[in-house]
Amino acid sequence: MSSAERAFDEAVSKLKKYVDEKTPFCAIVLVDEYPAKVAFIPRDDGQMSLFGGKEKAKSGKIIVTVGIETDVLIDSDNALPARILKKLIRLSEETAYCYYQMYREERDKYDENK
Repeated sequence: MSSAERAFDEAVSKLKKYVDEKTPFCAIVLVDEYPAKVAFIPRDDGQMSLFGGKEKAKSGKIIVTVGIETDVLIDSDNALPARILKKLIRLSEETAYCYYQMYREERDKYDENK
């Protein structure tokens, strides 16, 4: 496993751990096409809220698209503190940048073997 693959795996793990611990969402990393996206969709199992009670995620989703610039689509009835939303965006960007680095390394290896 290359260092770029390791960095990508670590970034995905860090993102998913944060989402599991701090939000009522689950994270799905979508890298099958450009630009990379991270989708946050409501979990069904409920989540301990930031205020100590059990809460279920409401409907909707958040999608962070990371390309030349970062776009955020919020189609959700869930309220998140700004600090958590900012961290979700930052972790999504880190994950996408690690993926792009891994992709470039793989492409360069392929080009060298031609």
